[in-house]
Amino acid sequence: MSQEVYELSRGLDRIKIKIEELKRKICRPLIVGIAGGSGSGKTTKVARRIQNMFPESQVLSMDDYFQGWQFMQRINSNNWDEPRAIDLKLLVEHLKNLKQGLTVQKPIYSFRSAEREGYEGFDSSCIVILEGLYALHETVVDEVDLRVFVEISIHGSLLRRLIRDVGRTGQSGEDIFRQYVETVYPMYKLHIKPTKSRADIIIINQYLPQIETESCETREIQIKVALKQQVSQKQLEELGFKKVANVFQEDTYYVAPTWQAPYSDELMRIRKENGKYFLAYKGPISGGLLRIKPKIEFEVEPSLRDALEKLGYKKVLSLYKRRERLLGAGVELVIDRIEKDGNFLEFRTPDPQGESQIMEYLKKLGISRRTITKKSYLELMLDLNK
Repeated sequence: MSQEVYELSRGLDRIKIKIEELKRKICRPLIVGIAGGSGSGKTTKVARRIQNMFPESQVLSMDDYFQGWQFMQRINSNNWDEPRAIDLKLLVEHLKNLKQGLTVQKPIYSFRSAEREGYEGFDSSCIVILEGLYALHETVVDEVDLRVFVEISIHGSLLRRLIRDVGRTGQSGEDIFRQYVETVYPMYKLHIKPTKSRADIIIINQYLPQIETESCETREIQIKVALKQQVSQKQLEELGFKKVANVFQEDTYYVAPTWQAPYSDELMRIRKENGKYFLAYKGPISGGLLRIKPKIEFEVEPSLRDALEKLGYKKVLSLYKRRERLLGAGVELVIDRIEKDGNFLEFRTPDPQGESQIMEYLKKLGISRRTITKKSYLELMLDLNK
């Protein structure tokens, strides 16, 4: 079978043409299947846009066909990404009926309760857009007239899942990450990726950090300076800063499989501090002198400290630093002493308008604005090692 591969925009144009061709040939409701891994954009970027192009269409989500928590307990499985988690038999029955123009009683699934919460009528229409992980599964694909697979990198899939699911499912960042590493990614390789071979059209829908990180709930807002002189405890106390912690940190930085360089406007890091591990993602930088970066950070169990490498990320470097944390009036101050590579100050503020306050602190400490850097430690260390 000859497959067509496109970027998102051209792929949608091609899908439109193919659907119009099928409508002229087939005198019954059409089934358009949109498959792909978690976070690929099969729902928001493809299925809903097809629906906008064809107002007479309806989207049928495979999510509503999840069997539910009680079923998963009966089969002694916590793997919600395997085919058994979805009622494929009922789905196929419904697709056959929809192709005959009949109304079906579609399940209503709740991610909060992890159970079906009833049924509702789903009328057949000229075009039914079936979207889900297994829309091209072997038990389903014979009912699909146009077969589409949406592809995304592992990095993009993971980030979309982290950004999306904390609010949608109530899971913690660690829960989502663990589930991705231990279940989502292995199931993608085993069950979902092979269905790409059945697609008529493959759409490449890569993660766009400059746009998609806008929905991150947390922002890191700071001014960082390379410290060329000593700053005394007395000076800091006179400015109202009080020490609250002194810790040793080991930071390991990683490169995503799709990045062309060790730093690509994004940052992935595992930090060890006081025997605990923390995963952090930082998106593209914005702001003036302030470094404003969307940020996701959460603690992970020691068993997950090498999980990024299992997903295909490559370790770039590790750095070791002594960090002193101080609190002032609405501003946090961090003093980092990096082994062999110098000392740095980071003034952190929750206020995107806090630049003037920090600049006043720098002035009182006699620190030149020429020492301000917008680079991450990863970039700075790579520059030093060139």
